Amino acid sequence: KPIDMDDNRKYRDVFKQFDLNGDGHITINELTVAVQAAGVNISKESLQSILKSADIDCSGGLDYEEFVAFLKLASKTAAQDSAETSPRLQQLFDVASDGFDLVGPDELKALSPDDHGLTSQESKVLTAVIELLQGRSVDLAEFADLWRKAEAAS
Repeated sequence: KPIDMDDNRKYRDVFKQFDLNGDGHITINELTVAVQAAGVNISKESLQSILKSADIDCSGGLDYEEFVAFLKLASKTAAQDSAETSPRLQQLFDVASDGFDLVGPDELKALSPDDHGLTSQESKVLTAVIELLQGRSVDLAEFADLWRKAEAAS
């Protein structure tokens, strides 16, 4: 699924921060510097493994497209692995997103209470989430955050 302009701008900004020499590729050394600057403690071997798995064209570095794909996959994987994301929210997201990384208000509006076994409380929370989206699409982690906010407010 294509990324929207706001996401593209954010990804480009992050990519430029990681691409220290500006050559359009993030090398293991640049990745190491960026991760250390972010305060993340990870071994160089782990970083090399991450880089190797994300380096689709085997160029030894990540170009912009590989970087975006990697970030999206890492984000989705982290969200799915998060203990804070209940199986029910995962299920609703998966049905609404139809296998894509993002879900928007139109997809959420299409969730039928009868077809998906939504309780009246879930239907209320879903309506609130749709309002909170303000027309934009979100990934699973943000969907779960919005759900919790809407749930707390109801």
